[in-house]
Amino acid sequence: MATRTTAVGTVVAHGAARMPALGFGTWQAKPGEVSAAVRIAIQSGFRLIDCARIYRNEAEIGAAIAAAIDAGDIKDRQELFVVSKLWNTDHEPNRVEEAVRRSLADLKLSQLDLYLIHWPVAWRHPTPIGATAYDNVSDYFPRNAAGGCDEAPGVTLEHTWAAMEALVDLGLVKHIGLSNCNAEQTQRIWDFARIKPVANQVECHVALPQVALRALHEKLGMVTMAYCPLGIGMDGPEAAAVGLINAPEIVQLAKSCLGADVTAADFLLRWNLLCGNVVLTKSVKPDRIRQAAALPGPCHDHQAFTDHLREVTAVGQLLARRVCNPTFFHVTAGPLFPLLD
Repeated sequence: MATRTTAVGTVVAHGAARMPALGFGTWQAKPGEVSAAVRIAIQSGFRLIDCARIYRNEAEIGAAIAAAIDAGDIKDRQELFVVSKLWNTDHEPNRVEEAVRRSLADLKLSQLDLYLIHWPVAWRHPTPIGATAYDNVSDYFPRNAAGGCDEAPGVTLEHTWAAMEALVDLGLVKHIGLSNCNAEQTQRIWDFARIKPVANQVECHVALPQVALRALHEKLGMVTMAYCPLGIGMDGPEAAAVGLINAPEIVQLAKSCLGADVTAADFLLRWNLLCGNVVLTKSVKPDRIRQAAALPGPCHDHQAFTDHLREVTAVGQLLARRVCNPTFFHVTAGPLFPLLD
């Protein structure tokens, strides 16, 4: 069972994986911006850095981590909890080790703290085994005739998981986990696994509270890692305008629940912390990064949220939405669908 401490504390998961409750995300951080943002995040106190091959910025993040160590921002690499993810085109078992080694090389690390299967879908790899590493955006999304993504035939989630377990055996990663898996998929891998998943990273916020899935994680001793906590989706700058962060109901709820000076963004992050989740926040703005790093822990907010629980639940139901819902995954039905509960 996960234990709850503070915003800068730890969440304890199966297998003694201890990770900071507040993490810094790097999705959608543009080239030339992410390195500075990661440096500021580390200087501000963030110790969990969430990465992925598909974000195409791991080399910059690796440079930022190395610079932080060289400058004395942190004593050594062991102060950080670094996460990366296996992309869909690398699910074939004989590609998994190659994929993690690419991420490790870019991040300038010898070991990851946590490696996740990014999505529970296996896609056709665009190059032969041993070919020069691809890095064109189109290579990450191989298309089929129907306009969806071309699946790798015969590759199951269990096949990929067994290859992930081998990474732990080799010492390339400390822990392994899932991302974007529904309850059925999570339970299936848990039952199959020799080395159990320590976490499942999913979209989670007041308008998508993932109650049943979080309950399963709690039962299994897994951590819920929450992305998109501000309810901002995949459509670039325009998405923020319609995100939960700008919903009048959330703006008002933040003030009535936590105080007149509390922003909608802080309220949304603090809700996730109170749920006992590891919450991933992201920004390239120095002031916003520092503000997030200074969030009070869930113990500070427990009574306030308890007093307003009915109101918080009602607003979440009113605004119910999923903001990260890639439609191209759903063009063709297959054994891995539906992706989401």
